Amino acid sequence: MWNLSYIKEKEKYIKKELKYSDNNIEKEKFLLTLIGYKSMLNIANINIFSSLLDKISKGKYSMIKDELLNNIYEFNIIQKMDNEFYNFLIKLCFNFAARADILNEEVELKRINFMPNEMINISKNFYRELDNDIYQLACTIYNKKDSIYFSKYKPQDSLFAGVTYNDHIFNDSYIVIYRNNNIYDLIALNHEVMHAIDFKVKPKNHTNNYFGFQEVPTNAIDSLFIDYLVKLGFDKDELYKIQNKSICRTKMFSILTLTKILNELNFENIDKIGQLFDYENAKKVLTLEIKTKLLEIESMILGNYIYDQISSDLSKVSILKGIISNRINPNSIPNFNKYGISNDDLLDYLKNPKKLIKK
Repeated sequence: MWNLSYIKEKEKYIKKELKYSDNNIEKEKFLLTLIGYKSMLNIANINIFSSLLDKISKGKYSMIKDELLNNIYEFNIIQKMDNEFYNFLIKLCFNFAARADILNEEVELKRINFMPNEMINISKNFYRELDNDIYQLACTIYNKKDSIYFSKYKPQDSLFAGVTYNDHIFNDSYIVIYRNNNIYDLIALNHEVMHAIDFKVKPKNHTNNYFGFQEVPTNAIDSLFIDYLVKLGFDKDELYKIQNKSICRTKMFSILTLTKILNELNFENIDKIGQLFDYENAKKVLTLEIKTKLLEIESMILGNYIYDQISSDLSKVSILKGIISNRINPNSIPNFNKYGISNDDLLDYLKNPKKLIKK
C-alpha cells in the first residue's frame, strides 16, 4: 500500500512551490506530479469508502484533473512534423487497417488468484533472464515497500488494468494494479514496472520528450513477457489471444484516426483521399490528440519490431536500453536510425503477415 500520509505531505509542499514558481519547465513537473498525487489519493479513498464515494468524488476529481491538464497544455508543447514524417504515419495507419488477418477475438480468461509476492517473483525472474541492468532497476521498484498498490476495486472511469504515476519532483514512481484475478494481473504488473524503469532511467515529460512514444518499451516488454509465461507453462492460447487483442485495438485506433482526420477535413468522397497525404492541407486539423494517436500507433509497431529483434538475439536488448536511456527531442523529427531502425523497416514489418500476430 502507498504511504498516503507521505503523499499528502508532498502534495502540500508541491502546491506551495507551484504557487511561487514562474518557471514553466518547473511548473510542468509540479503539475504532472500533482495529477499523480490527486489520482492516487482518489483511488485510495474509493477503496476505503467503496463505490458510493466513487460517484461523489469522481466529478470533483475529474474537474481537478482537467484543470491541471489544461494548465500543462498552456505550455508550448511542440511535436515537430513535416510532410515526410506525416506521410509515413498515415501509411502506417493505412497498412494497419489493411491487415485482414488482425481480427477482434473475445478473450475469456481463466480465474487465477495470484498472491502479490508470487506475481512479483515471476516478474523479477523474467527481468533477471532478460538483462541484469534492467533487473536491478526492477528490484529497486519491487523492493520499495510503498511503490505498488494492489487494488481490489477499480474506479468506474478507469480504462486500464494498471497505472504508473511518476513523481517528477522526487524522481519516484507509484503503481496501482486493479486486480482481475486472472493472468492479466501478471501482465499488467510487469508492464507498469517497465514504465517505472523507463522513468527511473531518464525522466520524461511533455516538453522535454516527443510525446506519444512512452509505450515503446512496454510494448516490447509485453510481447517478451508473454513468451516467457508460455515457457513457464501458462496457457499459450489464452496469452496469444491477449497479445492479438492488443494488436487489434491498435488497428482500430488506425481506422478511427484516419476517419477523424478525414471528417475534420470534410472529405465526402473517395476521390479526395489523396489530399489526406497533403501535410499542408492536413496540418490545420492535427490537434495534439490526433498527433498523439498517430504516434501511439507507431509506438505499437516499433515496440513489436524491437521485441522481434530481441527474441531472435538477446544482445539486441541494447536497443531497448537505448530507448529508455534517451529522450526524443520534441523540436526534431523522431527517427530511430541510431538503433538500426528506419521508417521503411517499420512499414515492411507491418506488411509482413508473419509479424505482430502470435499463433
